[in-house]
Amino acid sequence: MNNITVHGAASSKAHVLMGRLLKDSDYKKLMETKNIYEFIEYLTKNTNYKNVFLNPNEIKHREDIEIGMKKYLLKNYEKFYHYYHDNYRILFKVLFMRYEVENIKLFIRAMNRNEDVRHLGDHLITSELFTSIDYNQMIKSRNIQELIDALKGTIYYKLLMIYLNEESVKMQFYMEMSLDRIYFKKIKEIVSTFKGKDKELMNELLGKNSDLLNIQWIYRAKKFYDLSSEEILNYTLESGLKYDYKKLKEFCYLESIEELKESVLNTEYKVLFLEEEIFMERNMERFLFFLLEDLLKKGNNTIIVSLNYMHKLEYEVRDLFSILECIKYGFDNSDEYLVRVLK
Repeated sequence: MNNITVHGAASSKAHVLMGRLLKDSDYKKLMETKNIYEFIEYLTKNTNYKNVFLNPNEIKHREDIEIGMKKYLLKNYEKFYHYYHDNYRILFKVLFMRYEVENIKLFIRAMNRNEDVRHLGDHLITSELFTSIDYNQMIKSRNIQELIDALKGTIYYKLLMIYLNEESVKMQFYMEMSLDRIYFKKIKEIVSTFKGKDKELMNELLGKNSDLLNIQWIYRAKKFYDLSSEEILNYTLESGLKYDYKKLKEFCYLESIEELKESVLNTEYKVLFLEEEIFMERNMERFLFFLLEDLLKKGNNTIIVSLNYMHKLEYEVRDLFSILECIKYGFDNSDEYLVRVLK
């Protein structure tokens, strides 16, 4: 089948939905709001979020807004699942897997804080189309052993059980890193089955995303964690575009983070280190935001069109969270924390 047959309907839908994303003027108005009530009032009266928050007067906390937006994200992801078949549909199932990974992390963190995990039920973002987890069983867990046992029959069980004898802080760290690695491994596997422009553009997106995450990981591991160079290397992602195993090993065995910075400052990934460390995450996502713009220009009627919309919606939700945080703490310069650059 040609690309129009495979992607035509999904691409058309994505372009329509991209037209409903917030404009720069919306962000500027939202940054002028003084509290969550003004914030939600603007969203529900002037944007497509009127279809998300049908009872805005019932919203009392920022958490209610965040959960509503995350569910809106997943609902939009599910729309594209129905447009595709075969390996493209499998890709969307893997994307849903990301929510499983984040849900499992919520349970692990709560358990390590000795919290009752029963309260997590309302915080879980789950897809009606794809889940391999029995969340009802996880909610009944009274300790980390029971939590991992509740994952029997899933790809996560053997992955996590090997860390059960670690002390709690290290156990959480190893488990979370392993969950991230399996997610990216699954994406790489399915992308390897694509052909032509789909494979080329997806390899660039996945590869550069992985490069950025690896740089960030090595930097933070060296600065904040008491890990050996070999341990750091063991938790790098294998799906990078420019940094293969040999180069990542070289980075991991550098004596200082300053040497790492110097190596990266000579590449297109230099944006990670051009500002204060607090902006590293934002700069990484901003890099990907503009990368998606470039890929969209090259990828008419490819899988990139649908993924472009999905990522842009995700960045939109992230930016709305950032504005809410700035409202909470009384920051006036919230535009500095946005992924997008307002004109």
